[in-house]
Amino acid sequence: MVVKSLRDRLAHTFHVATNEVALHDVHQQARIAISFITLEHATADSLLDKIITFIESNTDATLAGWTTEKLEFDPMAGLS
Repeated sequence: MVVKSLRDRLAHTFHVATNEVALHDVHQQARIAISFITLEHATADSLLDKIITFIESNTDATLAGWTTEKLEFDPMAGLS
């Protein structure tokens, strides 16, 4: 219930996709994936900072850690 509420609030507030991706059966722990698309690295970094601040200040959840991964879009991929 807490995880679903957090996922819903993140999706609504930041217009991102969220999903619980691990630790489903571990009591009081969850791993949530957040994904979004942006054109600039600076925009992605700023949004990630806002999401982390939101989680730390607006929930009862404790943010134990996070990882990020940026994937480059290749507009020529698959075209020949």
